[in-house]
Amino acid sequence: MSPRKAPVILSPDKMARFLEAAPGIKYKAALSVGYGAGLRVSEIAFLKVTDIHSQRMIIRRQPHGRLQRRRALAQ
Repeated sequence: MSPRKAPVILSPDKMARFLEAAPGIKYKAALSVGYGAGLRVSEIAFLKVTDIHSQRMIIRRQPHGRLQRRRALAQ
């Protein structure tokens, strides 16, 4: 088994330019929450408001029959 490739982490400047290129506020919100919480693309695509627990500052997702994933929201 080959070693896993480390994820690419964008600089704050590149992330700001990436969010500016988003076509609307809905996409900017989804991308910033997804990036800040380290969500996968498929998790962002299927994210629901009910998955976000703002008082506990977590996102809870259960992908198609898999174990539940909990991710911390950025402050």
